[in-house]
Amino acid sequence: MRRKIPGLMAAALLFGAVAASPAAAQARGYIGFGPGVSLPVGDFGDVAKTGWLGQVFGGITGPNGVIGGRIDGMYVRHSLEVPDAATALIGAKAVLVVSPGSAGAKVRPDGL
Repeated sequence: MRRKIPGLMAAALLFGAVAASPAAAQARGYIGFGPGVSLPVGDFGDVAKTGWLGQVFGGITGPNGVIGGRIDGMYVRHSLEVPDAATALIGAKAVLVVSPGSAGAKVRPDGL
């Protein structure tokens, strides 16, 4: 099965390239990533130190530029006041993106 996966992926990419419509009518995809700081609050803030986070996201905007979708993933890690102890969180969400206005506008609410 492992030998078939690269072949299937190559066939899917080739089919996608052949079946693609003109560039003006295609959806636009994007990916991104970034680091951040996680501040513990409440009771958790009493036992946890300031932590760090990393996020990754990817999405697609439809051909008309008004409707799209995005998936976000995040990893958060905090050291605890107890020696050699830490906590980690993993999160994900799916987002429906609506961008009113024309696709060619210079300014749009979501910045796309």
